[in-house]
Amino acid sequence: MKTTIKRQYSIFPMLILMAASLLIGCGKYKELADTDYPNQVIYMPTASTDGTPYEITKSPDTSEDTWQVPTPGSPYRFRVDASANKIIVPLGVVRGGKDNVGAININIINRSDTVNTLISRGLAAQPLPQSTYTLPASATLMDGKISATFDVAIDRTFLLDNPGQTYAIGVGITSNDRVINLDKQTTIVLIKTDVFN
Repeated sequence: MKTTIKRQYSIFPMLILMAASLLIGCGKYKELADTDYPNQVIYMPTASTDGTPYEITKSPDTSEDTWQVPTPGSPYRFRVDASANKIIVPLGVVRGGKDNVGAININIINRSDTVNTLISRGLAAQPLPQSTYTLPASATLMDGKISATFDVAIDRTFLLDNPGQTYAIGVGITSNDRVINLDKQTTIVLIKTDVFN
């Protein structure tokens, strides 16, 4: 019995020291320096800074290669709208910066000039005829949101009628409301028609 009591008393001072050191450590106040946070910048998550196209070469099954996610909430590279006979490629814009304040109007533009430049530099594709796809004129990034999506709709019959071909579309964004990251302003969508056969 005496041995047990001695052990309890020998541990007790160590517990008091540990508790005291924790209280002393918690009481220290360290002021963090003010810093400048970046203003809002808009970009396309599928745009590549090195010119790598966003390839439509896989099944829409999300278990396939999805290293580039079109935009939060859309984990697939394309889907088939059988009733409209369209291939739908979801794209989007993302807001980066210190806050998510304010609605932002985004203009969606066709960048066939970029596609032609890449083809002249060796991109193994041909421009997708403008009559075979539609782009929305704009998208709105709502106040408080970090992303907005929009769809590129491509004529499925045209793709099925041209097996073994590779086509490219250039999709760009502009805005008068916020700064656009020029390195991530244009997505080159590369479509291999054999995916749909």
